[in-house]
Amino acid sequence: MGYDLHGFLEIEAPTPGEFDSLYDVNLLFPRHYTLFGALAGVTGDVKPLFPRRGVPSGLSCHGFYRCYRPIVDHADALDYRNENFVLPWEVGDADVLPAKEAKWGSSKLGYVFGPPIETFSWLSLAEMRQAIAHAGIDIDALPVEYRFLLKTMENAALIFGRCSRFVFWFSY
Repeated sequence: MGYDLHGFLEIEAPTPGEFDSLYDVNLLFPRHYTLFGALAGVTGDVKPLFPRRGVPSGLSCHGFYRCYRPIVDHADALDYRNENFVLPWEVGDADVLPAKEAKWGSSKLGYVFGPPIETFSWLSLAEMRQAIAHAGIDIDALPVEYRFLLKTMENAALIFGRCSRFVFWFSY
């Protein structure tokens, strides 16, 4: 067993503090524990340059549903049959994001953190590059999946003229 990296890309929306979904990163990232340490300090000897940040503010709708699952009353469960929901008795009060705090979604009972997540964080393209350099990793020597991610972030900034961020977590 080991850690696996998952995530999605978002780009700044025209509305300040908000982000739009750009790309759901369904790449099978090879395990690179030095890089994982540099990004979030989950493995290896490298301490992260940027502390873990948790769930970012201003999530896109897609990002919200990647991070949270709706709490659904059992009587309404059929309406949510295509979603990854939880029932009220499956969660404790402390785990709940109240529905009134959620910009997205229609659950009246609130939301809980989505997949089993070890570490949740996010980094901009500049921060990703700084973290990689901090770890002494040559970007050109990274596996193609990571270089693709960085190039996608770079191209998004060139095309849209706005910053992108990689929202990520590790599973094990």
